[in-house]
Amino acid sequence: MKKFIAPIIIFIVIIIYVILFFLPVFAQNASTGLKLVVAIPGLIFIIAFTAVFIQRLKEIKRGEDDDFSKY
Repeated sequence: MKKFIAPIIIFIVIIIYVILFFLPVFAQNASTGLKLVVAIPGLIFIIAFTAVFIQRLKEIKRGEDDDFSKY
């Protein structure tokens, strides 16, 4: 279980950072178009980062603790 702590903490911190980075645009009275232009890249990043996070957890479960040892 110890091996999962670092990836989980990093995942949470980065997701919170991305949300806080894009939040000011939504707090203002910006146009809907601007909100979409800002939200779409943010959502794409969150989805991609979540996929990488899930893949990393699966690697840890399989016992691949050190990915760099393959290279």
